[in-house]
Amino acid sequence: MIGIIVLAFVGLALLFPVVMTRLAKRKLAQLERARAAIARHEGRLAEEERAGNTITPAEHGLLLGSELVVEGEPGPEELASTKAAGASA
Repeated sequence: MIGIIVLAFVGLALLFPVVMTRLAKRKLAQLERARAAIARHEGRLAEEERAGNTITPAEHGLLLGSELVVEGEPGPEELASTKAAGASA
């Protein structure tokens, strides 16, 4: 009986490192998959950021709304363009 108990403890002592190594490998694989997913997500965010900031008004000779100064009463064409610009924003 004591021999069986000793054999069980020895067997567990020998299996413990094997089981823990397998568990560690699984966790490491999960971590690598998570890192890859994060890298893909950050890449998509960077692409969206670049795509959203492709046009600078000053590069095309346009004025910003804060720099626009209207002197006097605006004409019908100016009113129409102002309404159109407001509707598209």
